[in-house]
Amino acid sequence: MISYSSAFIAAPPGIVLFRQEAQMAHATLLHTHPFIPAIIIALPSWLTATLVVGVSLAPDGAVAAKSGSPFFRKSASPTYRSPGNCPERCSVAGPNPGNWSVYPDFQQIKRCKETMFYDFSIDDRVDESGTTHRIHACSSFGPDFAKLPSNDTSVTVAASVPVKFQMGWWEEGFGLAAGSLRSLTKQIRKYADHGHGATDRPFIMFGQSGQAAIGLYIGQGLLNQGLSESALKIFQDNLANVNVSTPSLAMQLCGADYDSSHTFGVMVTSNGTFGPIQDAIKTWGKATCLEFTGGSTNLTGRASFTTPLHPPAHANGTANATALDSALVARAECRTVQVESGDSCAKLADKCGIPPAAFTKVNPASDFCATLKPKQHVCCSMGDMPDFSPKPNADGSCKSYQVKTDDNCDNLAADSCSSTPSCA
Repeated sequence: MISYSSAFIAAPPGIVLFRQEAQMAHATLLHTHPFIPAIIIALPSWLTATLVVGVSLAPDGAVAAKSGSPFFRKSASPTYRSPGNCPERCSVAGPNPGNWSVYPDFQQIKRCKETMFYDFSIDDRVDESGTTHRIHACSSFGPDFAKLPSNDTSVTVAASVPVKFQMGWWEEGFGLAAGSLRSLTKQIRKYADHGHGATDRPFIMFGQSGQAAIGLYIGQGLLNQGLSESALKIFQDNLANVNVSTPSLAMQLCGADYDSSHTFGVMVTSNGTFGPIQDAIKTWGKATCLEFTGGSTNLTGRASFTTPLHPPAHANGTANATALDSALVARAECRTVQVESGDSCAKLADKCGIPPAAFTKVNPASDFCATLKPKQHVCCSMGDMPDFSPKPNADGSCKSYQVKTDDNCDNLAADSCSSTPSCA
């Protein structure tokens, strides 16, 4: 490598030159690399000296860009490829979306040429311009999520079971951006494989590469890593096998036997919009399946449940009587479970582990089963409803809460409610 010291001479405005070292480097470079004159012969003498200073010789004789040169920068440099337009690298920002860069809209980051992953509310219509949003974003150059340390938190998992995923589409059009979508899916799989993503609430994630956009929903009763290896790999492998020209596609695991915590879905579009994806995720969050008007196909895979899909039922009269007696034992505060989208009183009775008659007994309101809300607390035994209302901090300041992707005002109110009448 050629090295230089710092002897400066005068030059045209804004230009700093090296004198003797530049001349020596110039002569050496012309001797060892005769093609260089063809590049610089037409340039002013003061600029050719500077250009030579900005060039260094690699050990193999190749011409390389000298680090720090004002005229040459490494083409692989993230700063050079995306100066000021891209969010923080995902490998630097880490797996927690709360630590990602925050933007009020897509105006700035739409100029970023890298793959990006997002976290925003499913009720925030981020495609709408002229409106302030809250978009958490990080950028990935491909292997970013693979570089993140694994989250080794252990999760109790029920046995993996065979399931049927439905892949479908709506209308024919200009076709899928299959290459970009496969890359997005592969990177999200790496994120989940390393143990990242919510487990106490639905795991929701968005991503974009050029005009390709993706959104993922995994209910908290499903193992993220299990669906990465099964469902998302099946989806990734079949993107190029769908014999139809369609700009949007989805795959889902849902149905009458699945509540929102055991529902899975992934949707992609090829026009860079998130509105249809947000609508799909809201549908899965209500334990409802998407309806495909263009066609669909079933794909066999497996799913691992972290909570039972169907809690053990009380099969005989003795068990029913015992559970009923247990539920009706008076206590200061009742034992509770929370309502999830798609729950009915029968499903809640199963969650409580008590017969439907006992559940009705401890939740006696005449319209109770008709007015269930997601996140609402319900009693599984006799007693008063515990107080779930937020408490002030020790210094008297108000309790704060960071809004999550699937939150809305109704859910937050139900989650913090202490009694059914005050939630009405």
